[in-house]
Amino acid sequence: MRFVVLLILFLLQTSFVFAASQTPTKKSSASLTPLQQQRAWYAAAEKALAKKQTQEFQRLVSKLGNYPLKPYLEYKALVAQLVTMPRDKVDKFLFNYPNSLLASRLTQQWLRQIAVKKQWGIYIHYYDSRFADTELTCWYLEARLATQDDTALDSVASLWNQGKSLPPGCDNLIASWKKNGRMTKELIWQRFTKSVDAGNSSLASFLANQLPGTERSYALAYQQIYANPALLKTSNKFKQQNIYMSEVVLRGITQQAKNNAAKALQYFNNYSLTHRFSAEQSKTTVTELASQLLKQKHPKDATQLVSTHSEVNDITLLDNLLRYALSQQDWERVNAWLQRYPEELKQQDKWRYWMARTMEALEIHDYLGETSTNIYTQLSANRSFYGFISAIKLNQPFGVVDRPVEMDKLQWASIESQPGLLRAREFFLTANKNSAHQEWFFTIKNLPKEEIIHAAHLANKWGNHLLTIQTLSAAQYYDELTLRFPIQFETLIDTAAEQTQVDKRFIISVIRQESVFTEDIKSPANAYGLMQLLPSTAQQTAKRYKIKYQQSDLIKAEKNIPLGSRFLKDLLASFNGNHILTAAAYNAGPGRVRQWQKLSEGKLPFDIWVEIIPFNETRQYVQNVLAFKVIYAYRLGLPQEMLSEMELKELL
Repeated sequence: MRFVVLLILFLLQTSFVFAASQTPTKKSSASLTPLQQQRAWYAAAEKALAKKQTQEFQRLVSKLGNYPLKPYLEYKALVAQLVTMPRDKVDKFLFNYPNSLLASRLTQQWLRQIAVKKQWGIYIHYYDSRFADTELTCWYLEARLATQDDTALDSVASLWNQGKSLPPGCDNLIASWKKNGRMTKELIWQRFTKSVDAGNSSLASFLANQLPGTERSYALAYQQIYANPALLKTSNKFKQQNIYMSEVVLRGITQQAKNNAAKALQYFNNYSLTHRFSAEQSKTTVTELASQLLKQKHPKDATQLVSTHSEVNDITLLDNLLRYALSQQDWERVNAWLQRYPEELKQQDKWRYWMARTMEALEIHDYLGETSTNIYTQLSANRSFYGFISAIKLNQPFGVVDRPVEMDKLQWASIESQPGLLRAREFFLTANKNSAHQEWFFTIKNLPKEEIIHAAHLANKWGNHLLTIQTLSAAQYYDELTLRFPIQFETLIDTAAEQTQVDKRFIISVIRQESVFTEDIKSPANAYGLMQLLPSTAQQTAKRYKIKYQQSDLIKAEKNIPLGSRFLKDLLASFNGNHILTAAAYNAGPGRVRQWQKLSEGKLPFDIWVEIIPFNETRQYVQNVLAFKVIYAYRLGLPQEMLSEMELKELL
């Protein structure tokens, strides 16, 4: 569910145009197509409903037939009268549009009306645990209590124990829970610390007053040290030995670390001599402290700290420590960090690749029955950045796995008749992107994997490549290369490649990474079009190459591709034809790349240089573009090369 929500937030930042009819302009009824006529009636019905012209509204709705958005009018009419609406009308709507976005919305609004009336038996009937709404959950637990299900109290603690205030609808439930003796001082303390850490001072103060006298004094100390961690230098104030004081001290240390990690480390070392911290407390504190040490350019201190705390295994921290060790080519330390990764991550391409590299560097012949060559051989069959560089090491063909899904007529008919997808289609065609995405992703999250893949084929049929790729990701199916790596604007790309002498495979890979061939996309950073050009970059490039353009042209392929490819040409020239550095510069800027080159002093093999790129986004960007270059070579029937011999051997 969380994945789908994040996916929607990402897609709402984009804008794309469908080659289809839009909302009709004023025409005579006789000149409208049947679909355009339905759209006109739909718009008129919305106006009639807003003006409370009930008879006119009903007349227009009756004319809509099977128009995909008709349920929205029925929904709006129901919601407008929900306070007095008979239950059977709600049931009829839920029956007519089961498992739909509108059914979910109506049910949640209906539940709020039922809760006000305290019709708890009816509430339980309609409640769905998939509703991510705290107030609805509180009412559900209250409904269970009211119907003699006391086990509902077992679920209250986790609902209550959070660093923000609960909605008013939870008050009765919490009162019953507290009266039952379930609110302990330990739980109050836990929620108090969460409230302080969340910056919710009013809730924190309220909770502190609920604590017994002794614990209340620790709560005051916690608030004080959170605001002023320098108080830690007066160690006599914090000499008591108990779990509360330990949390006070450790919160002060992690607060201090945000501004001065080196000083916080000193405090931690000193207090570790006088206080006994639990294993979990130490693990949490060392993880936060080491992370801040790395951010504040104290990698040796972070390395030493984590090395002496074997319980620390935070993945983000281990990744960063691994990158520092790689930057130093300290293979003993690389090996030590690799061993701390959880077992499930040890099966990932990245981990296995660096394990093989470590084995080579340390002359480890065998690791759990595998040699480095065995690992490279297995990786070389994978379609990934690490799989491709493993294939290069072995001088083997790239493992470009391509497993297209073939659909028969029945499968096409089934997916094209999905009501939610029909509604999404109509919203797309009438330029209502937000509603289209909401309908699309709500619908596919309830489909089996096979049908989600079919939905991706449908999006591809509509010409929406971004939606196609994101839908395949939702299905966790990545082997449909025709859909995941479309070929669009090929004539323009061919022309640009010929004029600039920039590799066609490189240009098309950058477009795929930047925009997924979405011509009129605009990023939050104000970058435009297929190759995501900043207006300032486009202006400089246009001036240099005497290309006439205006900013609105950046969302047009015929202007964006020539400008973007020439910018790539300039970057390649600036970085001596190196595609690794050029890709990094295209994403993060040439100035940053030169800084990173200065730090590495031209001593690192290309794979290490890519791995230690400081920005996660840029590191993934470079790996993607290089890997896409191989995949597009396969798609275009061109020679499959990721890097030249010079780039493979050059130290960066």
